[in-house]
Amino acid sequence: TDDSVYVLALEGGHAIDRATGAGRWSVPMEDPAWFGFPVGRHVFSAEVGKRVAALDTESGETLWEVSSDPNRYPATYDGERLFFGTQQRSVLAVSVHDELMQAEELLYPGPGWSGQPTSSPVVDGGLMYMNADDGKLHAFDLKRPDKPLWDASRSPAPAVAKGKVFVTGRIPDP
Repeated sequence: TDDSVYVLALEGGHAIDRATGAGRWSVPMEDPAWFGFPVGRHVFSAEVGKRVAALDTESGETLWEVSSDPNRYPATYDGERLFFGTQQRSVLAVSVHDELMQAEELLYPGPGWSGQPTSSPVVDGGLMYMNADDGKLHAFDLKRPDKPLWDASRSPAPAVAKGKVFVTGRIPDP
């Protein structure tokens, strides 16, 4: 952010003053998955198999948490929700703009899904793209997550720019 750099280390997360390099606060974590996703006055963190938490950017105090089992891939933010893969073969979408920071948990994709996410979900224009352990890149409509729109052979984590998905491997049919 303009004021801070958020750093993930083996023992937890740290906020560092951007101008001086001085430590501002630290949060110990037993098994950090990702840390330092700032949204407004909150920074988000995750511990594998435990929780996703919203921390106060000034103090590091936990403001709320969602018990879950995040995997080690960083979250993606679409302006309203954080999306992150779990170890239970799903992607969790957590609404982060509630005045009281209450999280609304939504499971993506639907109950027929069987792949474990192997990349960060990428969200753009109401669509989500992610790799899974079935060897494919999948595209989902977030309004209808029960069935992939298309899939393609595995690639490194997808990238989206100006409405186009960039991948390596086979390009899906139109």
